[in-house]
Amino acid sequence: MQVLLEVRNALLELFDQNKGSNGLPTLVDWRSWGAVIEVEDQGRCGICWVFASKAVVEGINAIHMRSLIQLSAQQLIDYVDVNYYGWSGGSVSRAFHYIIAKGSLESNHVYPYEGLQKIYKPIIVGHYFDLFI
Repeated sequence: MQVLLEVRNALLELFDQNKGSNGLPTLVDWRSWGAVIEVEDQGRCGICWVFASKAVVEGINAIHMRSLIQLSAQQLIDYVDVNYYGWSGGSVSRAFHYIIAKGSLESNHVYPYEGLQKIYKPIIVGHYFDLFI
């Protein structure tokens, strides 16, 4: 709960600097706030869901921790939706479920993007496939 309050307060502080007549921010450039990484090249495969999912978590972490750490796209590719879509599409909601169940993602430094999929056997839990290293 404390983490959520800290993120909320940091966002309110940022938005206070840029309010429009309706009280909402007129512009938020997350790049200048250090909450997004450079654009990444996924190559010729349908894994935009991977980069979108990890970007959300990277941004939340950067806002809360005030430090931007690039997370592993490869971990999501290897462990989420391997029996369903893999390289031709996937599911952001399954990626979030995996991240929540796992507790985090490795950094890209520890688990770098290779541009290929290693297939791991999923463990079925409820309606989702949870895959653990």
